[in-house]
Amino acid sequence: MRDPATADERFVSPASVERAATMPACESTSRTGQLWVCLAALLTAGASVLAQAQDAKPPAKPDPSAIDAAVLTLGGVDLRSIRYGGTGVIHAGAQPLLSTSPGGGIVLKSYEVSIDYPASAMSIDVMRDTAADAGTLPVSGENRRIYAVNGATAWDVSFGPALPDAAITKTTAVRRSKSNVVNTLVPQPPQSNDGAAAERRYGIWVTPHGFLKAALANQPALRPAGSGTEVSFYSGGQRFVGFINSKSQVERVRVWIKQPSTFAKAPVDKSGNELLIDTTYTDYATFGKVSFPTRIVQVRTGQPTLELLITSVQANAPVRVSIPETLTNAR
Repeated sequence: MRDPATADERFVSPASVERAATMPACESTSRTGQLWVCLAALLTAGASVLAQAQDAKPPAKPDPSAIDAAVLTLGGVDLRSIRYGGTGVIHAGAQPLLSTSPGGGIVLKSYEVSIDYPASAMSIDVMRDTAADAGTLPVSGENRRIYAVNGATAWDVSFGPALPDAAITKTTAVRRSKSNVVNTLVPQPPQSNDGAAAERRYGIWVTPHGFLKAALANQPALRPAGSGTEVSFYSGGQRFVGFINSKSQVERVRVWIKQPSTFAKAPVDKSGNELLIDTTYTDYATFGKVSFPTRIVQVRTGQPTLELLITSVQANAPVRVSIPETLTNAR
């Protein structure tokens, strides 16, 4: 008859006993020797864990002064308005801005943006180079257009041939003085486009200086990101996320816009109801008292839409984007 099981046999499974037998670190012919060997192994393991804990760096903390430092670096302390311009290309993905043929692109002879930050007003004066894009786009008589917004009101102004008895306006007079050839393009009556007001307003706050102003006004959240700081906040129900690099420059701004009717054919993100506008700013240069990027690239939900090379920037320029009387009276 088999003797009663010992305590070791009752509380240690055969599998555990088998595994223990294969562990030479605690193997000994005497219980005292086994105890000392196991204790040494535990001390060695403990020392290794302690060393790893000491080597581990604490989580990086965001720089609370990142926004203020960027404002100083970019010269935005007393900035109320700005005007910048250059040349570039609008890709086919920007159909809500300018009409293009599928797969086409628009070469920009000039692209001038004027922003009045306190008024939340902006105008974009686009001059298309019809000679450069004639091979990809149907060329019409129009090659200039202005897109404007002031608060909740947005409108477009196209330019077309003057009628034979049309009076010479200030615009045509200026254009005539710059060329020996009489240019008869004159502004047409402004057309209301309030459906584009929200998207154009956000265009104000994704500019480098505009982003910093909006961040300071909307309780931003900061967190370390690589060598810089990520800044995020909500404004008007929309989410803004920007990146300030180690040089205190706004390098990237993303905004998620709820899909308006004017973007019915524009790409959306995975949520299916938001348009992601992702703008990067590089090659900063000094223009008077401000620092501004000379290269701007905009992508909408993964599709490139706008590339600009900035050649001129004027801080606190006299910007006045007034709502046309014809639109005011029509309301």
